[in-house]
Amino acid sequence: MGEEQDASRRPIASRSSSWTIALSAWLTRIGVTPTSLASHCSLILTSAIIAAGSLVTCITRTTTLARSLERS
Repeated sequence: MGEEQDASRRPIASRSSSWTIALSAWLTRIGVTPTSLASHCSLILTSAIIAAGSLVTCITRTTTLARSLERS
């Protein structure tokens, strides 16, 4: 990233931490582009939301089933 681009970005403390610098260097080395990262992150986020919803549904159904078995 050039100096011009660095100057236009908001200053966020985590950008200068060692783990973010190492992670960004590694992602650059393996050829990950900002666009592909953004599209993959949205896919991962959508998958996580679906998984969380499924987990809540399973817990709710299991609790309901356990309560109905206790009454029997």
